[in-house]
Amino acid sequence: MAPLDPTRLIYDWNTAASAEPGPARGKIELNDETLRDGLQSPSVRDPSLEQKLAILHAMSDLKIESANIGLPGAGPQVVESVSRLAREIVEQDLGIAPNCAARTLARDIEPILEISQATGLEIEVACFLGSSAIRRFTENWEMDRLLELTESAVGLLLEPKEAGSGPRHVGLHVDHDLDRADVLAAIKQAGGSVVEEGEHGPGVPWARIADPDGNVLEI
Repeated sequence: MAPLDPTRLIYDWNTAASAEPGPARGKIELNDETLRDGLQSPSVRDPSLEQKLAILHAMSDLKIESANIGLPGAGPQVVESVSRLAREIVEQDLGIAPNCAARTLARDIEPILEISQATGLEIEVACFLGSSAIRRFTENWEMDRLLELTESAVGLLLEPKEAGSGPRHVGLHVDHDLDRADVLAAIKQAGGSVVEEGEHGPGVPWARIADPDGNVLEI
């Protein structure tokens, strides 16, 4: 593995922007992570299913646009919880778009697809890839391994599904523009096409990729 510059091991958002941030691009929408990322602190206890349902309804009442309802790949208990939350959104016609977190691994993605197909609910698959410099250094990961994971995950998500089910959006985060370019190339090779590119702010680029069926992947 090529030596890494120690100054690149820690990503500092304070120094990422090359200029003063401009105004927000379009409408600002909220994605509530309370039911997933918010439960990862060691000082937080896992709420009961009834409490999670109450939180979900509170989000809907507040007109929050979307919510991460869990990471089903974490095990059967989370699969049960996410399935129940998904059914609640369908049965109560809650005006909130659900998404689920997943690593770029089939064992994380497949439970989301199964829940989506079982409930008939479109669920955004929010994939994350451990591509930061410090993670690659710690794990001794090569870029080829990250590209292989990306191709595998995107290929699984773009497989034909039953009509009206499956993911409507896939998101991946990579830690700098060189990685983004490599992942874009991998996605094109897996059958996707780049349809739009831009910046969330100075030094924070994004790109959207779509397949012929309308699934969208954002980096």
